[in-house]
Amino acid sequence: MSFRLLTGVLLVTPFSTLTAQTLGQADSILAGGDTASAISAYERILTKNDRDAAAHFKLGMVLFNRHRAGGDVSDDLRWAERHLRKAAGLQRDSAQYSLWAARALRAHGVTLKEILAHQYFKRAAAAGRKHPGRYAAEAEFELARWNWKKYEQIQHRYLFTGDAIAVDFEGLMSEWSYVEDFFNNRVTPAGGSFGEADLRDSEKHLRAALKQDPRYIDAAALLIVTMGEDHRWEEAREITRGLTRLMPRSGRAWALDGLVLTRMGRWRQAQRSFDRALARMTPRRRAPYDNIAGLLKGSDSLDYVEMTPVKQQHLNNLYWTIQQPLFLTNLNEVRTEFFARLAYVNARWSDPWRGYAGYESDRGAVYVRYGPLDIWAVLGRDRVSEAFGPNSMSVTGSTLGPAKHMPEPDNVIIDASAILERYRSTTVWVYKTSRLRFAFSLVPGYSRAVFAGDHRGFYEQNRAVYPARFDNIPIVRNMDTIEVQVAQFRGDSNTTEIGTFSFVPVGRMVGEVANVRLPLTTGVIVKDTGMRDVVRLQNREQVLGHDSDQVEMRSARFALEPASSVLLRVEALIAPLNAAARSTRTLDVTDFRPDTFMLSDLLVSRKLEPRDSSYSRWTDFLIVPSTGTFRPEEPVSLLWEMYNLEPDSTGEVHYRVSLDIGVDQIERRTVGAAIIGGIGDALGLSARGDVRTTLEYERKERGRRGGRQVEYVTVELDGPSGYYFVNTTITDLVSGRTQTLSRRIRRTMSDPGVK
Repeated sequence: MSFRLLTGVLLVTPFSTLTAQTLGQADSILAGGDTASAISAYERILTKNDRDAAAHFKLGMVLFNRHRAGGDVSDDLRWAERHLRKAAGLQRDSAQYSLWAARALRAHGVTLKEILAHQYFKRAAAAGRKHPGRYAAEAEFELARWNWKKYEQIQHRYLFTGDAIAVDFEGLMSEWSYVEDFFNNRVTPAGGSFGEADLRDSEKHLRAALKQDPRYIDAAALLIVTMGEDHRWEEAREITRGLTRLMPRSGRAWALDGLVLTRMGRWRQAQRSFDRALARMTPRRRAPYDNIAGLLKGSDSLDYVEMTPVKQQHLNNLYWTIQQPLFLTNLNEVRTEFFARLAYVNARWSDPWRGYAGYESDRGAVYVRYGPLDIWAVLGRDRVSEAFGPNSMSVTGSTLGPAKHMPEPDNVIIDASAILERYRSTTVWVYKTSRLRFAFSLVPGYSRAVFAGDHRGFYEQNRAVYPARFDNIPIVRNMDTIEVQVAQFRGDSNTTEIGTFSFVPVGRMVGEVANVRLPLTTGVIVKDTGMRDVVRLQNREQVLGHDSDQVEMRSARFALEPASSVLLRVEALIAPLNAAARSTRTLDVTDFRPDTFMLSDLLVSRKLEPRDSSYSRWTDFLIVPSTGTFRPEEPVSLLWEMYNLEPDSTGEVHYRVSLDIGVDQIERRTVGAAIIGGIGDALGLSARGDVRTTLEYERKERGRRGGRQVEYVTVELDGPSGYYFVNTTITDLVSGRTQTLSRRIRRTMSDPGVK
């Protein structure tokens, strides 16, 4: 060891640092992990020879690596930039030196530094053309990013018309009518080829980068995004196919393939590619694909982050199962679309040198939640290209020269940033179906836009209402609704019997296709809380489409073990048309206990009658089910079962039925009702009411084996179109116990069209 005294502090320095005379010796110190001593060794070498380009470069790299990407500008970064630029100036034919000098400039996060960096990227690319290799490819990629950022500044340019000069952010957020007026009357697409040259130059540099290094996945990713601007997905697929052949173990390569296939609408292949991608990704690379926090409401998102990995995985499985458009297929287009959005934003807006991924940017977060948009409008000054030129920039009346005259005084940087601020542009995104809209602000030279005005708060408000939307997926956007009536009855062997009555809108699903036989697949699927199938019933048949009002009724019957909750899906698919319909609900499966007075559900039908006089349960009836909608003067038939009525000393059960029928959600009108079937011989029948009618009768009959009694009644309503409630109250006159059933029905002037 040797010792030196500096400002009263005794410093101990390794002897090897003081005696290091060569780069090799300094490199050995760095390899040993002693960064501070290595810096001292490089500085000692430069004290003797300030024109040692390699020493400047290595010292600059050590300092640059000590600077945290995305952090505040530090002394390490400032000195790293100076040493790297010195190395590049001393050895101008080194693509490596010029490349890292440019990256150090970019890391400052200052627009003028970004423009100066461009000079070094150009120099690195020129050197790389003489000496091809990895650094040449990286330089071409950085030049492509430069052109791409220029394109992002002026793409989709809209010009203000008339006296309009700015966006009314308050109006944009509060009134949809303002949005319509704004794009119809206040702005107009610029037309022409705004940004076209920059887009083509970006593609040219990206192809050059891939020629230098065919495995350069960052370049391939951005090239796919540039092609996507022109919807050249077929051509982009050739890029990803080449990547996956060259790099079959690369998760990113397969994810890009999944992105392209998704945008081509080839969902099955896309899902397969993403499955391969996830299986090949490192945990760090896979993390955003496994994280659904960005699709949840604000509070739910925070709760998710605090969960254990096991609970997060359970919630992930639950979320994606519920989001799956159809259980009839093994495709989950929603999850695939989410993966495609992530791959897209990471390819488009990630910036590792400033320390953020694309999904962490404001535009990336919106895109992941809501997907491709309908209107992308860039609003700003027309002279952006003057402020963000490729070779030089006018600053306070003077033009900056080539890189060898740098660095510049800090006040020049500040003045330049102030000028660039005047060229800030606003980007407005509009989603027509959901009426969501967002505004972003972007300064020339940056690729990371931020929410403009109060739109961050507007975004947070929308997260609470629409955590995520996937209506850009055709099968989701065109998904029709199946009306379903579900009724639960006591089954055999301590099970619960479920009856489903579904009304499939075949006419709407077929659309304009007429007089053609098409395959219709229908299914009833029940999943438990672990999202495992407990029931899967499927049926395949042929339908003939010719009537837009055609509705096909399908029924199913199955038994379930009593459970707290299950997921019930009724689905229909006409695969050749990619037309689908479904109904989704959670169902609490009733536990019909053998020692408690209980009722089944109230089954509502258009018509029902016993198959014979010996009926003892609901399955002994011929039922023409209903969705709960009835035509004028069409009778309403009701059926239910009663369990464990207490018999009297003679073995008979005695109970009272009270039907309470009332108007819901229509004007006050007199409602009349009469019982016309099922209990014509009932005693004590009475009716009363104004906007509601109550019908009562009593029954006394021999108790049936197993404690099950079945009751049915047909009621004819006299009232206006609208919604009605039907409450059925059963009183066991022996035990005094009471139970009530309720249904909501509708009278309409139109024909339900069931076939």
